[in-house]
Amino acid sequence: MILVGRAGVNTSWSLIKGRLPQTMGKDLFGGLGNYSYLCNMKGPTTIYLKTPTSTLTRSAIRQIAMETMNYCMQTMGTNPSIRVPRVSVIKRGRSKNYGSFDIDKNNIIVYHNVCETVGMTIRTIIHEYTHYLQDMKQYQILYKKVGYNKHPYELEARRNEKLYSPCWKTIKNKI
Repeated sequence: MILVGRAGVNTSWSLIKGRLPQTMGKDLFGGLGNYSYLCNMKGPTTIYLKTPTSTLTRSAIRQIAMETMNYCMQTMGTNPSIRVPRVSVIKRGRSKNYGSFDIDKNNIIVYHNVCETVGMTIRTIIHEYTHYLQDMKQYQILYKKVGYNKHPYELEARRNEKLYSPCWKTIKNKI
């Protein structure tokens, strides 16, 4: 459990527990032995690229997705023939895909249980945003000729994934 102490400093429960008077537990905290209501966060107060998404709330992941989309629009531009896609953050069963772009629904889907870190979530959104910018009508034609690994749209999307680090530097203070 992480608590915010004086001046917003993160303090572990074990450090605080020894400093509380014994009577505080039952009387002041309503009889809650573990004081869990003091902190209603699922995960850390500071988020890093390597932070596991399993420690974050879906709301926090959606905030990361929204800021990443804003970064993509500012850095990579928009497709004048299609509105900017919405982003869905969902859990996926046994898929190994990190995400997908559904051109028919104009929707970027991020599988938060497959994207195991914040960095991978950002990379996935950048990758799928790249597909939104591409002429996806040509995708299947090229796919039949060259396959997935040599597909020029996939190669471009993988190259753009490298923007995750500058993206993070831009958005991390907004989350």
